[in-house]
Amino acid sequence: SAVGGSRCSRRHAGLGGSSLADGASYATSLRAHFLSHADAGVRARSAAELEAEVDALLAAHELPEVAVVRASALESLALHIDELGRRGDEAASGFKDEKTAWDVLNKIIFHCKQEQYSLVFEIDAAIPSKLEHSPELHEHVGRQLRAAYPRALADADEVARCTTVLERRFTQAAREVAKRAAEHKDRWRPRLVAGRRLSDSALGMSLTDSASGDADQVAVRYQPPGDDAPEHAVAVELWRKHYERLRGLYESHALGPPELVLTRIFTMAKRYDTLAATKSAYQAALPPRLMQTLRERLGVAHECFASPLNHYFDSYCSVFHDVDRFFGSSGNFYAFVPHDGGVFECNPPFDNASV
Repeated sequence: SAVGGSRCSRRHAGLGGSSLADGASYATSLRAHFLSHADAGVRARSAAELEAEVDALLAAHELPEVAVVRASALESLALHIDELGRRGDEAASGFKDEKTAWDVLNKIIFHCKQEQYSLVFEIDAAIPSKLEHSPELHEHVGRQLRAAYPRALADADEVARCTTVLERRFTQAAREVAKRAAEHKDRWRPRLVAGRRLSDSALGMSLTDSASGDADQVAVRYQPPGDDAPEHAVAVELWRKHYERLRGLYESHALGPPELVLTRIFTMAKRYDTLAATKSAYQAALPPRLMQTLRERLGVAHECFASPLNHYFDSYCSVFHDVDRFFGSSGNFYAFVPHDGGVFECNPPFDNASV
């Protein structure tokens, strides 16, 4: 009925301009015409599906260059907190000042990880933003500044001013990391669509000996592809036994391709390494013998606050699910809902708000 079954002797520019003598030949040409368009549609759908797969792949992967950019942003935020607290003091900031600034930064980040504040991590997975939209968070930031710098920020108006400035810096930093992440993904997208595989070697990852020469340590090293300058390489150092455990966890949970194990370890460890720059106690844990006793005597089987670097039980919660999940993390404790009963060990971050 679409053809009409009639004889015709017209020129059909849309079908290549040929003269068709009868309905049969017209139907044949029309069928070929629609089939060619159908093939194009299939090709278009396939291309769209491929791009969707690539986008999903990139969304699920933290690229190592993004981890480095974020680490730099966190370091800048700690420096800014230090400057706010010292109120323009020109004296060189010592380790004590640096540690104080990092403590403030960590307390803000960990406090914001409570479930009711999930929107402040919409821009970046580790840097809270839009803090000024929550009166409670605004008060928390001001309280941390006032507690850390009681002499410099004794005046309530000055505390309020510094709090507002710092909140804007958080949002600015989160947006800058997001922008850089989008740029890196845009650079990788056409390569992956063209058939290139995302792998440790393609991303510039390698496993090397520790810079200290200690045989018990290894370095997971990132060298930007195409950049041979050694000063541009970034590494996280791990105890060899910790590295082997992480690799085993990654392989056993099978949540990612084996050719990305170094990338996964690097992006996870880089984040924790940055936040623990001046306070290794953030990765402190109860001694294994005590954890074993808790399991045997009390039936403990889950840690509410841990990380891939320090957990004892296979079941545990950790703060950065986007990079921790590949090593068995159940995600953020504040969003954790056990399906069964049990006994849970809780060792929260060492600040009053978390406790």
